[in-house]
Amino acid sequence: MTRFSLPQPPNLEPPSFQVSPPVVNTPVSPLAPVAPTIQPALPSSLTAFTWDAERKEYTTKPGDEKANYTFWFTNTSDAEVIINGVRTSCGCTLAKLPATPWPIAPGTNGPIEVSIDLRGKSGTITKSVTVESSAGVKALIVSVNVTGGPAPVSAFAVNHPAMGDQERLENMQKSLADRQVVFKDAKCATCHADPAKNQVDGLVIYRGICATCHDSPLRAAAVTDLKALKHETDIDYWKQWISHGRPGSMMPAYAVSEGGPLNDAQIQALAQYCMSVFQPAANRASQVPAAATNAALRASAVTAFPVPTRK
Repeated sequence: MTRFSLPQPPNLEPPSFQVSPPVVNTPVSPLAPVAPTIQPALPSSLTAFTWDAERKEYTTKPGDEKANYTFWFTNTSDAEVIINGVRTSCGCTLAKLPATPWPIAPGTNGPIEVSIDLRGKSGTITKSVTVESSAGVKALIVSVNVTGGPAPVSAFAVNHPAMGDQERLENMQKSLADRQVVFKDAKCATCHADPAKNQVDGLVIYRGICATCHDSPLRAAAVTDLKALKHETDIDYWKQWISHGRPGSMMPAYAVSEGGPLNDAQIQALAQYCMSVFQPAANRASQVPAAATNAALRASAVTAFPVPTRK
């Protein structure tokens, strides 16, 4: 008998499958381009000149009110260099050039004179002078050792409290933003308003509230040097400036009507004093009327225009 092998039944178990996790399309932000770091352009160094020194020092002697320095340079390049100007680190330091612009031919030399006003200063003082030219810039240093205590401050101005360079700079910035701040700020008013209260003498008023800026050894470059005026003036000129000042500058308006401390009689006295002092000498006598004296103004009594009390 023939045997037949029956075929094996198929494997009916379900096939195993490896299920991959679903792919999630997460949006990827494109990489932002990285901006290259741009270094500020630095002024080139003034290598066309050789100097007798880059730093000079001075020790004061009794009675010195200024420290004077002279820097000599030579143009050792083969091209003309034009000095466009000099900058000092503060108002008490002055640098003089024969002219601006000042062309310096190859092989020629010249001086730059620097002075520091020592009045009211003590200790060691260091200042910088920056020379700006067509061939680059150069920083020079001047230093002074003030011995024997502070040099005397001019008696022409009231001796107001001392002020550091940083505070002076901050106050100047305040005045540029609001020129009337010298009356609104109580601390500023102690120098710029209070000394004029109840005063009717033009000289006293000037010494009290004007000389602190105009005659200061630290007078800012933006503040007019009244002793260097080169034009004639009259009473209306001074009354206009005193009463209304100059918008956009640090010169405030002193008239009571504009928030200042001076009434009409005080403005008149101050204007007449300024007119008699700050103009060409030949014109002083002819422009001051005999009746317009401070003594006469005292008789008119300032009580008609009371000075407001600053809060």
